[in-house]
Amino acid sequence: MIRFKDEDFKKIIESFFEYLKNKKIVLYNEFSFQHELGKYLNENTNYKVEFERNISKFINPEEIKNKYENNYDEKEEKIKREIDICLINKEDQEDRYAIELKFPSNDQYPEQMYKFVKDIKFMQVLNKECFEKTFCVVIARSKAFYLGSHQGRNKTINPYIFSYFRNEDGDNSCIKKINCAKPIFKPTGKDEERTQVTLLENVEFKWKEVPYANVILEDIKDTPMYYIIEMK
Repeated sequence: MIRFKDEDFKKIIESFFEYLKNKKIVLYNEFSFQHELGKYLNENTNYKVEFERNISKFINPEEIKNKYENNYDEKEEKIKREIDICLINKEDQEDRYAIELKFPSNDQYPEQMYKFVKDIKFMQVLNKECFEKTFCVVIARSKAFYLGSHQGRNKTINPYIFSYFRNEDGDNSCIKKINCAKPIFKPTGKDEERTQVTLLENVEFKWKEVPYANVILEDIKDTPMYYIIEMK
């Protein structure tokens, strides 16, 4: 039985990939990822797992609105309200964790990356307010998420969102960094309608190859990669 409070979550995810291989389970979309990871954590930890839990269970949404939405630029994205996976200690309700997942399809790369950033902001807010640790986990089946040019079509946005996630030189061992000093703009749409996300803190992460990808993932053409960002 995994003691979630004592474990490195990266190790838990690694064991999850092993579990998928052994059980011959295939992930084919984001819901299957959420369901199978939640099921695995429910069976192998001493935490109760809840899906799509509204933040009102843990904090007054008005506090989030006043603190993290109203005080920013009017184009700042609203904080999400539904948590993909919550883990709550069965003996101590204050000991809890939150996870946001992404398993993007092989298109709309800049828009999907923007959603990655929105998830990071969401998890940063919950970590500061009401969760001991929070995590963002992304599995990318297309190399367009982690490899390629940093410059997009819109030359007025600098740095472009690709620079936060892609490695231009093909070296996936390098650490990617997203700075909180400047807002990150939505990469598509008209300039006057473009929203933004301002992170609370800098984050760093590294892409890693998905173990057993040819066994546990459907619809793959490139080498699938994943990352984990932990807020604590």
